[in-house]
Amino acid sequence: MVKPTPDDREWLRNWQAASPRLESLRRESLARVDVAKVIEVLTDAFEAALRHGPPRRTSGLVEQQALFMKGRK
Repeated sequence: MVKPTPDDREWLRNWQAASPRLESLRRESLARVDVAKVIEVLTDAFEAALRHGPPRRTSGLVEQQALFMKGRK
């Protein structure tokens, strides 16, 4: 096991101190999202993907798992 350096411990303390505020900002940001507007903005991109992307016969999960296993080696 690698022993943390003083810089590592300081970095961790900083993130622990910032974490509650960052979480609060994230929640505030999500509360202000206008879901209807987001759907409206993304509708054209979604429809274009449906028109131009070939239909997939699988979800891609098998391929993803194969990549994960390859990364473990």
